[in-house]
Amino acid sequence: MVKLQRLQQNFVNPEVVVTQKIVVQNNSQRGVHFRCAGPQEKVYIIGGHETQKVAYAIYEEIQKRRLLVVVAGIPKTIDNDIAVIEKSFGFDPAVEEAQRPINAAHVAVEIVENGVRIVKLMGRHSGFIAMSATLASRHVDCCLIPKSPFYLEGEGGVLEFVEQRIKENGHIVIELTESSGQDYVAHSMSHMDTKDASGNCLLLDVGLWLSKKVKDHFSKSQKTAINLKYIDPTYMIRVIPSTASNNIYCTLLAHSAVHGAITGYSGQVVTGMDVSASEFSYHKDKSYDLNFKEANHDSSQKISGDSLKTVYKSFVAYYPLVSIVDPFAKADWEHFNKLTKEIGEQVQSVGDHFLLTNLKWVEKTIQGKACNALLLKINHIGSVTESIEAVQRSKRAGWGVMTGHWSGRTEDPFIPDMAVDLSTGQIQTGAPCRFELLAKDDQHPPQVLWAVIRSSADLNNKIAEAVDSVYHQLSNLVLELLHCMILT
Repeated sequence: MVKLQRLQQNFVNPEVVVTQKIVVQNNSQRGVHFRCAGPQEKVYIIGGHETQKVAYAIYEEIQKRRLLVVVAGIPKTIDNDIAVIEKSFGFDPAVEEAQRPINAAHVAVEIVENGVRIVKLMGRHSGFIAMSATLASRHVDCCLIPKSPFYLEGEGGVLEFVEQRIKENGHIVIELTESSGQDYVAHSMSHMDTKDASGNCLLLDVGLWLSKKVKDHFSKSQKTAINLKYIDPTYMIRVIPSTASNNIYCTLLAHSAVHGAITGYSGQVVTGMDVSASEFSYHKDKSYDLNFKEANHDSSQKISGDSLKTVYKSFVAYYPLVSIVDPFAKADWEHFNKLTKEIGEQVQSVGDHFLLTNLKWVEKTIQGKACNALLLKINHIGSVTESIEAVQRSKRAGWGVMTGHWSGRTEDPFIPDMAVDLSTGQIQTGAPCRFELLAKDDQHPPQVLWAVIRSSADLNNKIAEAVDSVYHQLSNLVLELLHCMILT
């Protein structure tokens, strides 16, 4: 049986669940959402990259002790250096505030001859603020971030670029993060690593170092007078009021954390892929062209099925990947089998076009152990009855089941309803960007992660009201915590 505990951790005790007859009717009301009570103890941890590492360590210890405790990590960092989310709470206001020193530098540098302005922004081993501020301002000529190494001297170096911009425009604005070029600064100063009380390496002032290097270059090598000023607003972007959009995002994070915790989810930092490898496979030599989208692509990026399998294994080793849909072509039984055998205990290998929700293919694949999860598509097989049978056979085999459908999308909510009623635990609806896709999310919001049961109208309303009361109290508590941390 596939070990995918990270996909859903249910710690619901039987005594706290009220069983009800599930009723699905086309003309029924939206119904009362009954939530199964999750663990009694819930821990909400708010913070950045290092804080979330601590949260995960706490989660692992709870797992070892088999305690009924949920750990919910809420990302709060202006650095936006948490890789599994697009944006963290506090990032947008920091980028907005960073515009002020950049605009000031631009205004000042335009009124002098051979002007150079160097602006240093906050970013401990992260350049997201500097990069986003650069893209937003349109006034920065050169942006140096820690993840992109640079060098000063020689062809293509920073100093050569500064010369070129001054010749062309008469001025230049350079932006850099506080952690950029630390190796160069430490080497030139023969500095030994020192740490603060938290164990973090103390950063040297790269802005002063770069200012000195630029001055020396123009005074000694070019013998040209420049007007250079160094602006260091580094931490002023931290202590600012939150914006309206950030307050809304704060509320979303609070609600999502409470939703997941009430349901019993914990350790939920995972990703999945829908590769659809048949789109770039070649049946003649059983190869895969990774450059297939280029109009005039050659065969330089063609790889074998074994090489593609190695790519997937490297993803699993370095990222929290738990699901791969159609990793190989629908006729590539050999490599489906190999991948499932080698990493099937860690990842669900999902058959979509490989299975087509066909009962014969599902049974054959179960026997041959070619994959370990089904992508249920009713319009692949053609009937609800056969779809239910495919789900039942998959579950008996210990497979995972993901509900979805192929083309012809409408606003009809039957697919999310079926995902809930068959307890598939996973649903594939597409990106939330069009009305027919949003309709699926609105029916049973995926980010909520609640055990939603569509029930008859006479469901015990007192129980639902009690759970709603608990939910709102927890949401308000987490929301207050987040708002209190806006200025920290």
